Amino acid sequence: MKMFNFFQYYRMLAKVDREKTTPTLRHMDTICDLLYHVKYQFTGDSIRADAEKVERELSPPLQLRLRFIAGRQSATAATQQKQ
Repeated sequence: MKMFNFFQYYRMLAKVDREKTTPTLRHMDTICDLLYHVKYQFTGDSIRADAEKVERELSPPLQLRLRFIAGRQSATAATQQKQ
């Protein structure tokens, strides 16, 4: 699997997230698990900068689930930890 393909999956997820008609995506946890698996098995930290850019466009529930792919804490996660 090439890094280009992985990043395309990430961008497709952002597009679907923006255009969804329901409050949350179906199978969100499964999709996030797949992205984590690919990152840790194939790409490592080489996609960190690109992942951060796309992560900012995602809805808060996705940001919360994918915050460790980019290696930073999302604003949503930081807010929830303070509570």
